Amino acid sequence: MDAPRPRTERRRTPRAHPLGGLVLALALLVGASLTGCEPTPEPVVPGPGDGLSMATAGASCWGIKRDRPGSPSGVYWLSTPSMDRPAAFYCDMVTDGGGWVLIGRGRDGWTFDLRGQQSPATVRSTVSGSGAFVPAALDAEVIDDLIDGASPAALSDGIRVERATNSAGTAFQQVKLFPRFTRWNWTWQAGHALAKIVVDGTTSSGSNTRDTFSPQPGASSSKLEGQQGTKRLFTWEWANNGGKAGFSFGKGGPAGST
Repeated sequence: MDAPRPRTERRRTPRAHPLGGLVLALALLVGASLTGCEPTPEPVVPGPGDGLSMATAGASCWGIKRDRPGSPSGVYWLSTPSMDRPAAFYCDMVTDGGGWVLIGRGRDGWTFDLRGQQSPATVRSTVSGSGAFVPAALDAEVIDDLIDGASPAALSDGIRVERATNSAGTAFQQVKLFPRFTRWNWTWQAGHALAKIVVDGTTSSGSNTRDTFSPQPGASSSKLEGQQGTKRLFTWEWANNGGKAGFSFGKGGPAGST
């Protein structure tokens, strides 16, 4: 399909702090962006909340990045009050300020099932390259627990979608979605309303999760309606891609992207 390999991440802030956002890089990253200047990385000192073991699980990728700026991207143990026990997740500590937790990634063939796709181990262990082309995503309940039951609509940084603009996956486009839904869900083809969407740094109010090109019932109109190429994002299956779904570009978008 026209849209490149998706990787989704989210960056979560603890309840005591403003909620951040989710990242959807055709791998889903949920997170909260850091503000101000990026601190100079310092050596990471092992200790409580560092996420390096189950016993020292951190509250979020964002919290680990904030408290230990030198933390590299990789697998960390996280725990929130909503979780039964700590669990391991992949944290992107570099992109857009760092502190994003990966909640999904893949190219095309997304099912957008509430139960996710494949396993949490697959999501965290293979985050890029050809091995990550087959979609893998966390269960919606797991994502809700990661943000400790908070509303996705309250995520100040929204959901970041990172779309590869070439087949090699060496160049990417950043899209941020700010949802109105109050519980995490994967039924994006239903056209859930967005408060706003940011494409390549340009903000447009309104739009929806099904197709930025077309208006959807219950969603506000957007200046992206009718626009193609890299300004369009749609999640429904289409015949030219063998009936597979993903995070597609519009007509005239990058050829061979994933």
